[in-house]
Parts: sequence; C-alpha cells; structure tokens
Amino acid sequence: DRLARFRVDLSDRAGAVAKQVALTSAVREATDFLREYERLVRDVFAPRLQRRLLESSVLDSEKQAPAVDDDDGSCSRASRCATTAFYYQYPPTVRVHPAGAATVKTHKDRDYGHQDGEVNVWLPLSACEAVLWVESEEGLGDFAPLEVKVGRAATFHGTACRHLVPANDDSLKRTRVSLDFRLAPAVGNYFDPSWQLKGTIADHERRVVEVVPPYRARVEDAVRDLVATGVACLRVDSTALGADTVFEAFPRDPIETDDLGEPEQGGSPSPPRGTEEIHGFHRPGALSRSVNEYREGYVFQAGLPVRAARECGPHFEEANERFREAVLERVAAPVLRRLADVLDLPVEAFTTGVSQDCKSAATWSFDVLRASQFHVKRLVGRDDATGVAVPAHVDPSLISLVFHAPGAAGLEVLLDAEDGATEYRRVPQCGPDTCVLLAGSLLARLEPRIPARRHRVRSTAAEIRRGRIAATFFLQPAPDARLVPFEHVRRRQRGPEEDSGVVDDKDDAVFSSFLTYGDWKRRAHRNYAKRHPR
Repeated sequence: DRLARFRVDLSDRAGAVAKQVALTSAVREATDFLREYERLVRDVFAPRLQRRLLESSVLDSEKQAPAVDDDDGSCSRASRCATTAFYYQYPPTVRVHPAGAATVKTHKDRDYGHQDGEVNVWLPLSACEAVLWVESEEGLGDFAPLEVKVGRAATFHGTACRHLVPANDDSLKRTRVSLDFRLAPAVGNYFDPSWQLKGTIADHERRVVEVVPPYRARVEDAVRDLVATGVACLRVDSTALGADTVFEAFPRDPIETDDLGEPEQGGSPSPPRGTEEIHGFHRPGALSRSVNEYREGYVFQAGLPVRAARECGPHFEEANERFREAVLERVAAPVLRRLADVLDLPVEAFTTGVSQDCKSAATWSFDVLRASQFHVKRLVGRDDATGVAVPAHVDPSLISLVFHAPGAAGLEVLLDAEDGATEYRRVPQCGPDTCVLLAGSLLARLEPRIPARRHRVRSTAAEIRRGRIAATFFLQPAPDARLVPFEHVRRRQRGPEEDSGVVDDKDDAVFSSFLTYGDWKRRAHRNYAKRHPR
C-alpha cells in the first residue's frame, strides 16, 4: 500500500504546511482523477442519496419544485421531475494524517458554515486502523468508529453530528489517507448555494449533477421519465412479485442438457406465428451470436407454460410462472395504461385484445401483454478488450421491463452528455426491487417524440463470476398486428368534426396497408444482423 507508506516529517511544520498546499493544488489539476470522481458522484452517490430520500419520504416528487434551471430559465428535461438534482463539492478533499499526527478535535461542520441539507461522504484510501469517529445522533456523544474498508464508503450527517479523528499512533507507522466530500439535494430549502456563515471563508466550489434515470416510487412519475428520456427506474415490491425467488432458483452452474420437458398434451396453446423457435432454453451464441454470445438462459412466450431443463427443477418453473403473472398484472399493465393516457390513446389500448385490424377507432387495440416475451438470462463471459458482454442495441419492443438479481450491475444507456455529444452511462439503480423501463424502437416508430433508448451491458469479470442474472419482459404485439402510428389513431378518435379532411372513405384502406409487427421485426433483425455479423 503505497499511500500507507507515504512519510511526512512532522518536525518540519513549515514544510508540512507547504506539502498540504501542494496537495490541494495537485488535486485541482488532476484532470483524470477529477473525471473519475465526478463519475463516481454521478453514477453511485447521487443516485443512492436520491433513492434514500424517496424511500424515506423526505422529498415528494409532486410537492417539490425543481431548483435547477437552464440558461433560458426553463427546467431541463431531466429535472422536470423533482429530487433529481444534487449539489456536490468540487474538488473533493484529500486528507493525509501521518503517523505521529495529533488528534483532529471534536467538531461538527455547522460550526464552519455547512448547511443542514449536506451529507458527508467519506472514503478511506489507505488500509489502516479506524480513523473517523462519529456520534449516531446530534448531541448523543456515543462516538464509534466508521468501520469502512478501502474500496467502500460511509455517509453521515457531519453538519449536526460531532466527529473526530484520533491521533495516529499506528504501530506500523502507516499514514492515513482518505477522501471526503459533501452532497446536498438541489430542491426545497435543504441547501442554499448563495448562503455563507459570517466569519467563514468559502473553500469549496459546488457543482450540480442530475440523476438520470431517477428512482421513482410512482408509475406516473416513471412513465413521465420514459416519455421524456426513453428510460426510467421504478421501485417495485420484489417479494410480492417473486423476483427474489426467480433469481435464487436459477441454476448457478452452466446448464448442459437440451431436455426442456414436454408440454402437456391437449389444450396447451401454440406459440404465436413466427415465434415458435424462441421458446425455451438457449446456450451462449444461440438465436443471435452478437447479442447472446456471452449469455445463456430461457425465452418464454406469453401464454405458454414455463418449461425448463430438469436441472432447474419444478421450483424454477413455478417461480417463473408466478413472477411472470405478477409482473404483467402489477407492473406492466399499470405502466401501459398510464402510457396510453399520456399519449391520449384509449386507456386499454395496450392491454386488451379487442381488435387488431385497426378499422375502427372505437375498437382499436394494440395488446402487448398476451404476445409479450419473458427472458431470464445469465452472463457467462464478456469481451475482455472492451468489457462489453451484450453489444449496443435497441429492443424491437414497445417497452422493455428489466429486473436484475442482487449485484447484477452493468446495464448502460446511451444519453446526451453535457458537451452535446453522447455517452454511455451505467444505470445506477439495479436489483430485484427496481424495474428499469426502456423505450423500444417500436414505441419510437409509432410515437416519434419518444426516444428509443440504445443500451448495452458492460460488466467486470468479478460481476460475471458472481453470477449476473437479469429477467426482461419485452412488451410487444402479436406478429399480425398492424403498426399504425399513434397520431393516426388520435385523429380517428377526434373525428372529422374536429379534424376536417383527415378521415375519409379511404381511411380504412390506409390503416390496413400498414406493415405488420412480424414483418417489421424480421426486417429489424435482418438489419441488425448485417451490422453485427456472426
């Protein structure tokens, strides 16, 4: 540990002070270090704080107004929903506490001008004994060390809670090195960037980061994010859905059998036309080598019974049946009804099978529940040069609902960067209690104002070894459904009285001439295969 072996001559006080000044300047000029620091704030700490605030009901997305404006005075698209923006300290503070250094006295940050809305984040950078002691609540005096190993971090309310750093009397003469900074929500009265305590000197610059996609507790908020950015994160009850059970039941070792079991005789529904070959287990590289080169797992067609390899056992099949039914009923259906309402379509447009011929606005429907696909897959490797396990693509669905096993990070979405370019950003909220919503290319085709969200999976070798498993629901219509742009449906609903000249005697023929989903999806797969040959 090079940091722990760093030595400072404390007998030369002037020299030690000069080195501290030099360290501060070096941190400000360390471009690569600060870039990684900002990515850490954006992808890890700000999303986790946003999630904790939402779960504790400290912030209400309907009552709080966004506090961060664009240059033209309007709120940016990502911050239209409150609780997504946070102030963070820039640059962070790097602290060096050499062997033999005295105690840093007990204090609370409020005494030095910090505000109640700030949260302290502390990361030890060198391996040595516990170095930061904090009381659990303001005024309790029950000081205890923050037991944090290198590579992890702790948060505490340093504005109100007293804390101290004991003298460094490490028996091995190791130097304590740590990094710390502060975060504060940029909404309500939690932090005022213009306020300063009289008699103090502002020694920290503040910047603003937005959490994209933010963590939402309500379907309406998640759908609003989906329409605006093509991606959203919705909190779900993983226990009620049975997500935990599905991931626990998935075999931890590679599956070596082709025996998927036989469907029950008499009465079992047949797969929708054009989908027969993708119901069941597939090994890495099957179906599409470019997308599935490093994945194995199951593809289940909605309406068909779950059949798995015998190695999985009946528990796996039962768990997946319950999970599929629960997600379609408790997550997919509410999301689709809300989306239909936002798009000014019949409320059950995406959830019933009234009609697929689109010859009447009164009976028009685009059922994406009964023909949906459900995938449960595990990563088995990655491209070691790039770390990419699933290459960049857009799902050919209306919406994709993604659930992850605990610790299954790596999903990245392509978003606009601050400099006008685009960049892949890791979705910060992953786990059984989070549903990631992705707008598919079908939704963008039928409603061009909603961006289809390109994404990929880029995981570390350690994440793959732990067993990265994800369950995805591709909400899509039947193969023979006509792809009628939603604007045509809205015009037919308005009728000739409100939209003169739009609907005429030839309109039914125009509707029936639109491409079917099956034809369009096959074309999409062919185009993708050309760009990513096997």
